Amino acid sequence: CGLLSAIRKNIVSVSGSQNYVEQQNRYWSAQQQETLPACRVTPKNAVDVAISLLVTKYLDCPFAVKSGGHAAFAGASNIQGGLAFDLSSLRQVEVSRDRAVTKVGAGNRWVDVYSKLDPLGLSVIGGRVADIGVGGLTLG
Repeated sequence: CGLLSAIRKNIVSVSGSQNYVEQQNRYWSAQQQETLPACRVTPKNAVDVAISLLVTKYLDCPFAVKSGGHAAFAGASNIQGGLAFDLSSLRQVEVSRDRAVTKVGAGNRWVDVYSKLDPLGLSVIGGRVADIGVGGLTLG
């Protein structure tokens, strides 16, 4: 966490900080809330994700990734003593000019995607439960 914090200070939250505590309390399951990572990383863009993953690889640091945080078992989207990625800042929903392609950020929940596309008369194949995270449902 120290190296990553030095490189990308504005995306790292350490145990005891307000942001760390708030993110811990956003999990759906108690098991996930009780799992305590060494730090939490909230990437703002693809560069933040890439640099963070390079650091975890370089240091052989275990990590978990949270999109919506609805997994019911410890270790699914949180990790004890490792680095927990929280994708909640990656929430873009961009529709192409020809309306044929939509780019969806992994930090969205399906309700966010549907709310953006519905007024445009568009939709996507996604989750039936609107509050589920895009990243977790998409990647399993």
